[in-house]
Amino acid sequence: MKTLLTVLWILILLSIPVTALGQTAEVFYEEACAHSTQGQPEAALEAIEQAVALAPDNAQYLLGRAQIANWLGKYDLARQSYQRILDANPDHREAALGRARSTAWGGHLAAATRYYRDYVARYPAGPDAEAARLEFARVESWQGDFATAVELLDTFREDFGPDRPAYQEDRARIFTAADRPTTGLALVEPLLRQKPQDPALVGIRTLALAGSGRPAAALEGVEALRDLAPGAPKTVEIERIVTTPRRPVFTPHLSFYSDSDSVERAEAGFDGGFSPSAASRFTVGVSGDELTADPGSGLDSSDGEAVRSAELWVGFGGRPSPKVWLEGRLGDAEIDHNGDGGDLLTYRARARFDFSDEVQLTLESQRSFYAVSPKALELEIHRTANRLGLHWTPDLRYTVELSGGYDTFSDGNRYWEAVLAPRRAVLRRQGFNLDLGLRAWWFAFDDNPGNGYYAPEDYQRFTFTTFSYWKISDNTGVSLVTGAGYFKDNTMDDFEFGGDAALELTVGVYRDWLLQLRASYTENTRQASGAFDAWGGAIFLSRRF
Repeated sequence: MKTLLTVLWILILLSIPVTALGQTAEVFYEEACAHSTQGQPEAALEAIEQAVALAPDNAQYLLGRAQIANWLGKYDLARQSYQRILDANPDHREAALGRARSTAWGGHLAAATRYYRDYVARYPAGPDAEAARLEFARVESWQGDFATAVELLDTFREDFGPDRPAYQEDRARIFTAADRPTTGLALVEPLLRQKPQDPALVGIRTLALAGSGRPAAALEGVEALRDLAPGAPKTVEIERIVTTPRRPVFTPHLSFYSDSDSVERAEAGFDGGFSPSAASRFTVGVSGDELTADPGSGLDSSDGEAVRSAELWVGFGGRPSPKVWLEGRLGDAEIDHNGDGGDLLTYRARARFDFSDEVQLTLESQRSFYAVSPKALELEIHRTANRLGLHWTPDLRYTVELSGGYDTFSDGNRYWEAVLAPRRAVLRRQGFNLDLGLRAWWFAFDDNPGNGYYAPEDYQRFTFTTFSYWKISDNTGVSLVTGAGYFKDNTMDDFEFGGDAALELTVGVYRDWLLQLRASYTENTRQASGAFDAWGGAIFLSRRF
């Protein structure tokens, strides 16, 4: 009898998956829907997981789990749910768009751009086409690929017209983030007249004001955001961007330099600054350095001992108009060599003119000791350097730097230079940026007096350049700048190959403490002392208040 009952129970249990299991999964699904309606996402997720466990290939249940997971910020779970649907049905449109969105929200931007690219190519029209196209542009901008984002917006305008409010807002946001603040401001102002209390629009305008030289108005925008969306992540981010450059700061620093001509230089000091108003900045600094060189090198002091110098300076900068920034500083520098040495009134004056988002012109003049070797410093050689620089970004991919200089030296020598350096943004990804470019540099001195510095009558250098940046987080990153090419001066018969590299680690971009570590190396490229090879390093530790 027991054996018969056991067989009957086994037969009953074997029949359950055919009928009752589907009903049980449906019950869990309905329970999840009820919890969702009541605003209980955790309970809803627990119930929908039961439904998926019982019916793992049910697209409706997987969609429900993805939606609840997105609600809870569990974007990887949502993406996995959409992917399971697509594995079974590659043409499932809702799952394809959901996967792209969850991937973007989860911070996997490179993968999200691939998914969006596939979606808009597969579904160019339909109920979600407009939203998907705008989201695609938005994700590209989050990666820093503003050129591609604008191209996507241009295509959207051609297909759907320019009157969509979401399109207009995204265009204003992307141009502002792409360092086109006046363009962004012009785009966002009409939208704000229609929705003056919209936090997103107020945030765009605030950043555009800050970028276009209107710091006082930008600070007012921060206050408005605090009222409209207090504590919101975007409010905190915008406040950080706008206020950090105006915080009081104190920065001690150390640096060291050594080259193949045996010149070594150690420097230490500190500088600080504070802003008495939104559009002005006071600065102060002190530094001291020590230079040594091997006796008999021709760059050493008369007695072979170290030569020291020190400088104290104060400065002030201000913005008389949104398109002009003026700054200047005065200092006193002294040389100490065995208790003897001279002093010099030092200065720097700088003016920057922002003619447009694309064109900025900088004029600068400064005077200081030419501390490139113990001999030059002992002879109290000082230089008055004058520079004119043009920064031109004709579009969102290209940058051109053009500069010229004319210097005079206290020993009667004169110097001129010209630099042309175009580059192109070739890669913009969530964690890595890369620009490639060229740099042509010409300079010449009138004479070579033999006063402890390199002074060729003609110098030419042509290099291929790279600019890379690894974005570890919003507050931490590593940059590497390299140059490799050929150079020649009037003492050489032919061009020779040489290169250089500069590495910098930055930690705490927007935090109270900012640490910067720098290292550089040059091989077979002339230095100011005359050496072909050199290396250097520096450390800066800033405390913001």
